[in-house]
Amino acid sequence: SDGTAYGDTLFSDTVLAAKELPASLRDLISDVNAVHNRLHNDGVPRSEYKDWEMLPDAIHPVLRKHPLTGEEALFVGPAYVSGLVGLEPTESFEVLAKLYRHMLQPCYVYRHRWQEGDLVVWDNARTLHKATTLDMPSGLERRMWRVQTLGPGW
Repeated sequence: SDGTAYGDTLFSDTVLAAKELPASLRDLISDVNAVHNRLHNDGVPRSEYKDWEMLPDAIHPVLRKHPLTGEEALFVGPAYVSGLVGLEPTESFEVLAKLYRHMLQPCYVYRHRWQEGDLVVWDNARTLHKATTLDMPSGLERRMWRVQTLGPGW
């Protein structure tokens, strides 16, 4: 590598996005559950999952309470959410697209540009995060170590 940093991580503040959710969108999702499954991958099959057994779906409210602060947070993301319970697929897609457009606005997103030696700590119950590894040239590796704490969480 030429020393260029690749593989930034984007963090979206789902609590602030929930607080500033337009009333019309809040009304649509106030009592709606989302279907989560890590095999969804935004609808794009992942080769590393080909030999895995199919994982069961998990159902979670679109708006959840943070386990420590009690604040309301949006709990949806394109990587794992395949639809909304009780809505037709087309309506589900449209509502999710509106939610993603809202919560991924620049005012809710922090982009971390990794440098050697960085340490980043985030609240997984408050943030949606995504790596930008698709921007990386072929053959480069993104290497990091992850540590998780015990305690209430999602």
